[in-house]
Order: sequence, then C-alpha cells, then structure tokens
Amino acid sequence: MTDGVRSLVDATPDVLAAAGGAERAWALLAPYERTRIDRLERAGDRDDHVAAHVLVRRVAAALLADGGRAVGAEDLVLEQHCPGCGSATHGRPAVTGEIGLHVSLSHARGWVAAAAATRPCGIDVETVRPVAPLHGVLTADEAAELAELPAAARSSAFLRLWTRKEAVVKTGAAGLEDLARLDVRGAEPVAGVRVRDLGTPPAVLAAIALAG
Repeated sequence: MTDGVRSLVDATPDVLAAAGGAERAWALLAPYERTRIDRLERAGDRDDHVAAHVLVRRVAAALLADGGRAVGAEDLVLEQHCPGCGSATHGRPAVTGEIGLHVSLSHARGWVAAAAATRPCGIDVETVRPVAPLHGVLTADEAAELAELPAAARSSAFLRLWTRKEAVVKTGAAGLEDLARLDVRGAEPVAGVRVRDLGTPPAVLAAIALAG
C-alpha cells in the first residue's frame, strides 16, 4: 500500500475462500454483475470474474478504513459506466455513492487483481505463457528491444509491457488506440500517470497505474 492507494493480487480460489466460499462471494454481487457472469461459458472464467468483483470491494473497503470509515465489503455496490456511449453495462467500475474513490480490477486464468485509490487508477494482471508479441501495440523502441531478447524471454517481456499499458488505459488517461504510442518501459510518467510493476509469484505479472 502507498498513501491513498490499496492494491492486491491474489489467486482466485484464495479470494473465494476468504469470502466464505463461492456462494457467499456470489451473494455480494449486484444483479447486473451476476447476469453478465452467468453468460460466461467456462466455470473458471466465472470464478475469476466473481473473485475480481469481490476483491475490488475488499480493497475499496480497506482504503475507506484508512480514512477512518468502517465500511464492510458487503456494503459496497459496484457500478459501471462507459464515458463514450453512456452504457451502464460496461466501462470503468466505480463504487456507488463514493465520489473521489476510484477502483480498477483485472482477472486472468486463475488470478485476480484490484486497486482502489483517491485518484484515477488502473490495474492489470496476466499469467506468464507463450504469446506472440503484438507489435501493433508497441512503440518502435519497445519492439526493437523485444526483438533483441532470446526467443524464450520474449513472451514474458511482452506481457510485462502489456500489463503496464493496460493499467495506463484503465486510468482513462489513454485509449486502446494509443497503445503503440505509450512507451511504458521506464519509471517516467506516461500520459500523465505513473505505472509500476506489482510483486507477484514468478508465473504472474501485474502492474498498477496512478494519475498524478
């Protein structure tokens, strides 16, 4: 944790267990969340989504507690809003009634991540696996640096860049169309936000981005 920020990366089974089991975790969700999750075909994907939505409530409640407010995760209602089309069925998440509290969540193959902050934030998690780098989302310098790596190291290096870019986009400071212009290799601010890696097990990568 840093000042005004809470974040956590955890395995899906551990998040569900901490909530008292899958049924109790499911009960924390709003009807629209359950409807969307019910549409997913794979049980593992459904579990990841439930766990991520539970975890973001936990970190939000923890941040509110840091400010002296005792609010249970079960008392927080999550909503979504798309600034582009105005839809309430997708877009960045927010906690109902909590102006000034920003949240973000992510899930990937049995792992979930969540962040809460007093300024715009974004978080992303990925499991390390073989992937072909998508050069259309990299800057020229990032692509050149990847090309110099041994083939066995490229997937992990690309996914590290990808998590950083996704975290930046989730703050709202940039869009997917900007990915190829965001050089996220260093510690300098990108699109007005700072992004850094989070501590994770070796097979998992995660990054958080914070405005200001």
